[in-house]
Amino acid sequence: TNEVPNEDALVLQLQLSKSQEKLVEALRGQQEEVRELQRLLGEQQGTLVNQQREILEQQRRMYEQMEQVKAQHKALMDSIKQTSFQNLQGELDSHMETLSGQARAQLAQQALSLHKVDMEASVMEVGRSLLACGSCGSEEYCGFSSGRPRCEKCTICPAGFFLVAQCSVHADRICQDRDECLEINNLCGDQQKCLNTPG
Repeated sequence: TNEVPNEDALVLQLQLSKSQEKLVEALRGQQEEVRELQRLLGEQQGTLVNQQREILEQQRRMYEQMEQVKAQHKALMDSIKQTSFQNLQGELDSHMETLSGQARAQLAQQALSLHKVDMEASVMEVGRSLLACGSCGSEEYCGFSSGRPRCEKCTICPAGFFLVAQCSVHADRICQDRDECLEINNLCGDQQKCLNTPG
């Protein structure tokens, strides 16, 4: 026999149906938030790639300037060899030391800016003699914190941070702070504002 649902059962069924609708709406809202977060992450990655290209272009210019300085130094040295004036040679040597020191300082500063940026090995080949660290370990990269190239330990992403770029031969690991306020819904009460802190 077919039983006719009583009034309580119908009310319960209606409440369950409304609860399901609310749940579906909440899930849709969360999907929109996830899509927005993915879009923002894509924009940040695009910005990072553009900055990386700019730094690589600046490094290429620095190498070109260094080659020009070397060529000027060679030309001046050839000129000095053709003269017999020792004082003039001393002044020119001093001048070239100043120029070479400035170029080395600029190159070191540019190399330091590459500390957190991953780059292709083909670009590093341009300055193979200037940036050579030798053979670094699996958890090491060629760094310039001491002013000249040497193998340094890769950073380990601490708790509360997520990995943006892996450690490579030429650049340290890049870690970014995780924003729990965006990732965890209702982390704070209704009357409170969620403020993300590092970690």
